[in-house]
Amino acid sequence: ALKPLLECTLAALTSRTTTSPPHALRLRWPGVQTDLASCSYARGYAAQGYDDSNKSSWNETPGKVLKPEIKASAEAQRQKNRRKLIQREAMVKRNRRIHATGGQPSAMLAVIDDVYDDMDVVDVATAFQRVAKRCGTALMRKQDGSQTWSRLSERLSALGAHAFSRQKRGHNAIYVLWAHAKVEMRVPDRTSAFEMLRELNSSMESHLDEFEPTRLAVLLWCWAKIQDSCVDGLQGVPPDDVRARAAKLVLCHVEALGPRDICNLLWSCAKSKVPLDDQAFEHIQKWLKLFQVTDALTSQDASVLLWSFADLQHQPDTDVLQLLERSLVDDISRALPKTISNGMWALAKFDHTLDDTSLLQIDAYVAEDRPWRSQDIGQLLWAWAKLGHSPSQSAMSAIDRRVRHLMDHFNEKDLANTMYAWARLGHTPETSDIASAERRATMLFDNMSMQELTNVMYGLESQVSRHMPQHALLSRVAGRIHESTDQQLIHLLRNFYAMSYDMGHGAMNRVRDRITSMEGDSERGPKFYANLLWLFASMRYHPGAEAMDSMSRTCANFSHMLIPRHVGATLFAWNKLGYVPDLDVWDRFCAGMSSTLLTKEWSARQLTYALWALGNMRPWRKPRAEHIAQIVALLDQSDVRGTILSSNGLLRQLYQANSLMRLGDDDGEAPLLVLPEDLLVRGHEEWLKGGDEYRSYGQHEVSAALARAGISNEQEILIPETPFKVDIWLDGARMAVEVEGPTHYTRTSPTVDPSATHMTLARRIWMHACGVRCLY
Repeated sequence: ALKPLLECTLAALTSRTTTSPPHALRLRWPGVQTDLASCSYARGYAAQGYDDSNKSSWNETPGKVLKPEIKASAEAQRQKNRRKLIQREAMVKRNRRIHATGGQPSAMLAVIDDVYDDMDVVDVATAFQRVAKRCGTALMRKQDGSQTWSRLSERLSALGAHAFSRQKRGHNAIYVLWAHAKVEMRVPDRTSAFEMLRELNSSMESHLDEFEPTRLAVLLWCWAKIQDSCVDGLQGVPPDDVRARAAKLVLCHVEALGPRDICNLLWSCAKSKVPLDDQAFEHIQKWLKLFQVTDALTSQDASVLLWSFADLQHQPDTDVLQLLERSLVDDISRALPKTISNGMWALAKFDHTLDDTSLLQIDAYVAEDRPWRSQDIGQLLWAWAKLGHSPSQSAMSAIDRRVRHLMDHFNEKDLANTMYAWARLGHTPETSDIASAERRATMLFDNMSMQELTNVMYGLESQVSRHMPQHALLSRVAGRIHESTDQQLIHLLRNFYAMSYDMGHGAMNRVRDRITSMEGDSERGPKFYANLLWLFASMRYHPGAEAMDSMSRTCANFSHMLIPRHVGATLFAWNKLGYVPDLDVWDRFCAGMSSTLLTKEWSARQLTYALWALGNMRPWRKPRAEHIAQIVALLDQSDVRGTILSSNGLLRQLYQANSLMRLGDDDGEAPLLVLPEDLLVRGHEEWLKGGDEYRSYGQHEVSAALARAGISNEQEILIPETPFKVDIWLDGARMAVEVEGPTHYTRTSPTVDPSATHMTLARRIWMHACGVRCLY
């Protein structure tokens, strides 16, 4: 069926005659869309416009005789092609003029004024792109910048979004969106700009599947960037489902993307909160591993990828993290501080241990003179603290200079991160810098979250030996402490205790009421209550019988889950607050402690303290012999024994515990505690030598008053044949005087008389049992 058509085509091509116009050689045969085998020669030729009045011409000189209407159509097509060619040449000239401006607003404005009426979508998109690329967010500060943008926006409105809809690949529409994203929507008429962007987005939504994957990645980046600039209810991006569909289309062709396209995709998904499934992440990671793009990735690309992975809460494989780490530092000399801080923040989020060489390169980079922002400083310091990296002295000195210079620009998060890092890194900035940070925190207080306040307090507490915070800040933090989470509450109470700051019974009572109102909360474990009991006791605050019962029940019910430190904290609190748990709580707590002794690793200090605390509780709650035997068996281990023998303080405490356990034993009753002979002998020797002497101001005053009255006395004396030391000993009267300060008492409110702690009461019981008279 094609043979006659091919023969006449060949004849026309080889003919030297010019009677047939060139366009007549463009043969088209609609019949091929049906059934070629059933088409007759005549029907096929007639369909192409050949005159069927002379059938003999079919095999001789086909194509020379045309119908008149075909001739007219051909001429019209030639004229149309000529006009298109002229228009294209004019467009090329305009584009060359636009490119020649280099994006300079004043030069661009002159070109726009000259060709305004002739500018089409290509010219407008090119002009937008060139100006935005040249000036960025500084466009409106440039000479003629605002006027240039306004003129382009006017022409864009005149053309309308429908002019872009005819361009299925969407290049020019994306250029316009990219320009608005590049200047972060800092344009003269934001409302009109957002309206035009919505129209452009609508014109592209129906044919996103026709876009190239790389163009879609740029489009997603533009949408995410513009979304950041949406204020006052203005919206310039399509709905979430449209963006998710675009992201899915890109991921279907991930192998066609370059490093920058992958960065645009992940960053936009992170910024726009577009979720990606595990399969999508797997495809991206395979692409990174397959092509080994470490040489193709710049520091900025690596930083963007790391930040996006972290913000999307996806943990990359270790080899991918190592790849991105190398890319981050290989090009570090040309990187911006923002790039390094973002990359380090993400690596710290992943708990990724950096290579020593990489850390040294970053330290050297930080020590150089570069334009750092407060956000960059806060993120980098937080990352160092999280990773446990101690930077070089030169790097920290450079950071301190920048902190000092930029302190007035720190926002709440940056300040909190910086002060948190001071504490975690053990860094000691200058006193003036600490005071400046405190003043900044006071200024920003109302806008700070409780987590930020917790970090600020942690930083101030770490510097308390060099700078005591002002009451103005501490009282405001205490007033908001009831807003904190459980973990934040524990940290804040620790900070106040370390600063020796009295929060006042009002703030402490609010904490107590919050705890008792949520008794039985399944999310709270026994460790929380053990820590809280210890802090209440350390701060000499008695929360009352109801709160003590509530917290003690929880600790007893889950005592098998406690670690050794929390077992000791609970016993310490009971002793310090003078609390006697009921028998059921005591038995369950001791049973849990027995389980912990078998399953957890106890240090020598923890074992010794447990014995000493149980000894102090003995007058009210007698521990079981099997529990004491468990502790003694652990004390007899070689490593524990060696630690105790090398510590004079542990030996003295162990001797005290032994004496406490023996007090009150009935005649003939087996003693509760039987220490190994060598530990007992060494403990007694150290006890007789005496420990570090602490003489309070009140003790000196009492001793001096007795001396003025003619009563001879001595301070800090070990009473012969007794296991304790007294503050003042009156040798002539064979009497002791104990000067008991506030640490010996607790009270629930300022209007209630203080009550003695168990340790104080136990000491009195010892002295009475040993026949020593004492004044308190």
